[in-house]
Amino acid sequence: MLTAKINAYTYWNAKPHFLLATDTENFWVMYVIESGICRYKIAANNGRAQRGDILICPPNVAFDRQVIEPLSFHFFRFNLQNCLIHSRRLIGQLSDTTQRIYENCNIIHKFEFQFSQEALAVKNHLLTDIFYTFIYANTASCQDLKRTNPDITAVIHYVEENYAKLLRLNDLAAMVNLSPEYFSRKFHRVIGKSISNYIESIRMQHAQELLINTQLTLNEIADQVGYTDGLYFSRKFHQFTKQWPSSFRKNHLL
Repeated sequence: MLTAKINAYTYWNAKPHFLLATDTENFWVMYVIESGICRYKIAANNGRAQRGDILICPPNVAFDRQVIEPLSFHFFRFNLQNCLIHSRRLIGQLSDTTQRIYENCNIIHKFEFQFSQEALAVKNHLLTDIFYTFIYANTASCQDLKRTNPDITAVIHYVEENYAKLLRLNDLAAMVNLSPEYFSRKFHRVIGKSISNYIESIRMQHAQELLINTQLTLNEIADQVGYTDGLYFSRKFHQFTKQWPSSFRKNHLL
């Protein structure tokens, strides 16, 4: 079951800049971008976003953002009850926004200043539907990837199961009988990021879960997510999230 409940909604038209370069909320936050371009960093995810992209930031995680071209977008602050899909799949940038998602956002925009019980129910239903639309599209995309690029799919599954181990480019390429150079180029073309960045993002997502849900030391977490020691892990975590692990743990538990 997955349900979303809106805490706040605003449509920003051609926003020239953000008042804060970095913000941290106690709620989930989502931008559905209609036009313009921005840079962003959310946990281990960073890049440029434009029309067709959705940015999602979980509670108590720093959201860095900078407008490159005036940005028009639907802003949502919301609670999320989710037992259907792993939360890490919802963090960062979701691409290929469907027309249905934009239609849902436009209806919510029409109801922006209506707060009757019926209007709130409609808005919450439409927001929840956005997530189900993403899940359906993502499932179909995974099937397409498996059919058209079985070698890349095999490596992704291996990395997700063995992220705590030493993962070498040469070994991963050999798994699917490709040269390291060709495999590296193909992985980046298909997935949109390098194999090293992909491995790093998977490790950081698991590290965040361990920081939030356990009392393991930094050395213990480092060992469980594939780093040699707690000090090196701490530096890498700060590089990806702009927070030290101890601060991230403290902030998330507030």
